[in-house]
Parts: sequence; structure tokens; C-alpha cells
Amino acid sequence: MLTCHINLQSFEKTCGNCRICSGKSKGAYYFDHDLKNSQELVRELESLICSQTPYHCQGPEVHKNADIRVMDSSNALICRVEAKMLNDSPFMKVHDLLPGHDLFPKETIVVDLPKLNHYIDRAHQEKGTSTFIVWYLGRRCPDVGGITVFQEVSVLEQIKKRKGNGRYFQRRTGRGDLVDGHQLGITGKYHFSICECRPIEELIGEILSI
Repeated sequence: MLTCHINLQSFEKTCGNCRICSGKSKGAYYFDHDLKNSQELVRELESLICSQTPYHCQGPEVHKNADIRVMDSSNALICRVEAKMLNDSPFMKVHDLLPGHDLFPKETIVVDLPKLNHYIDRAHQEKGTSTFIVWYLGRRCPDVGGITVFQEVSVLEQIKKRKGNGRYFQRRTGRGDLVDGHQLGITGKYHFSICECRPIEELIGEILSI
């Protein structure tokens, strides 16, 4: 799972004649299923970090914080890591609905906007403690399906400042967003490109350099 087998700077962004992905939203977003998949990615990341660094991993202090706290032997915080599992089809209308940003479906990844803003605010509160967001693309795409990429929140913050609200899109509420009468599915999404990220193989070196 934790591999990136493509050159993020030179791959072909457009889809050509491929028709694997549908341009129509499925209208169903199952929160519990997405949470289970994300937990699998969390376990993979914890195993990677613990086996290749002198650090250990703990869960977040509160639900809003990133999934993983990377700690040293004195239980001092080294960095945070958030796991994003993207198993759904890509945002096929991204080029039309977010005009002027040159994003194509195959390259597009998302973060829930409230979570992104929280990670940015938390980084400022902790005076520069790094938070890395990791995306696994569990898509059927033969070009980018199965790759894992990451980026540090401060870099994403700078992209967000440059791009502004033009990268934001709010989808319709669908089946599965409501759990026991509470809306747990977040419909407001902020979009990035995998080309603005780094291959997962570089994450351990980044953590060790802190």
C-alpha cells in the first residue's frame, strides 16, 4: 500500500479515452466504511514509522487532531500524521466546476475543509510542529490507482493562500452522511493535486530530519 510508483511531475494528467470512472456522483457516502478504510491506512503508517525510525506512535489527544502522534522515547511530540484513504471515483467534473485551476480528475485529491483549517491552526498553535497528510488512492485508475503521496500542512497552507476559494467545492449531502441523526459526512472539500505532493517513500526521511 505504501508506495508511489509514478513520477509525480511528468505523468499524463488527462484521461484520454478511458471510461473506467463515471462522471455521475453516486450520491452515497458511507461514513463508517470510510472510517474503517482509513484505520487500515493508519495501521500501515504506524508500522512504517515504528520500524524505520526510533520513534513510537500514539493516537490523537482529541478527535479533531491528526490520526497519529509520532513520539520520541521521552514522549515528546515529534510530528503528526493524518491518513486519507481515497477509494471513491475521482471528482470527474473538477476541470469544469473549478475553472482556472488546471486540475484534472486523475490528479485531484481532497481534504475536508474544516479538518484542513484545524490542522493549519494547530500547526500555528504548536509553533511549527509538522503535520503530514498522507493520501492513498485506492482507485481503479491504471495510472494512479494504488499510489500513496504526502505533503506537509504548511505547504498546503501556502497553496491554499495562493489558490483561494477557487479550490473549494461543496457537494450535495448524500446517503450515509447522516449517522444516528447526526451529519458526520463533511460535504465541504478543498482540492489539491498529487503533483503538489511528494511520494510516500520520502516521508521517513522527512520525519528523521525534524
